[in-house]
Amino acid sequence: MSTIIDEATFKTTLHTLPRQQQRLLAALFIQEAVSRLTQDSRILHGLRTLQTPGADDELINSAYKSVKSASVDTFTRCGNETDWLAQAIHFIALACAAGLTPTHQLKPSDNLAWNAAIYARMANTFETIATQGNSDSNEPQRQYRVLAQFLNN
Repeated sequence: MSTIIDEATFKTTLHTLPRQQQRLLAALFIQEAVSRLTQDSRILHGLRTLQTPGADDELINSAYKSVKSASVDTFTRCGNETDWLAQAIHFIALACAAGLTPTHQLKPSDNLAWNAAIYARMANTFETIATQGNSDSNEPQRQYRVLAQFLNN
């Protein structure tokens, strides 16, 4: 039975997983935030694509472009008052895009799940700001549990 209790173990474990498992984990890291914060069809489609074992390159590329578009649409422009919830959604879109990064754009050292996890943490931070600290989530600890459960199944 796997237990993940710290950042070093979390990151090291993620780097041992093949790309397909990294994509599936990225979806698990993103899923809770998406269900709480957005119904953007582009992000939901991206999440479904991440959850599809064996999704082909064409489907991944299409979903990647779509979630990248969503991330641009939710990015706060300089000089505007920040909409913290929109920023949270922006980072959810980036997390989804990280998980969907097309294979031809990846370097050997890239880790889809790690990148998605970091963006999901940013989304959680902005959600906490938007709700004035009423978010009850410790995102890294939640991600450790998700990874441990994934490894134990």
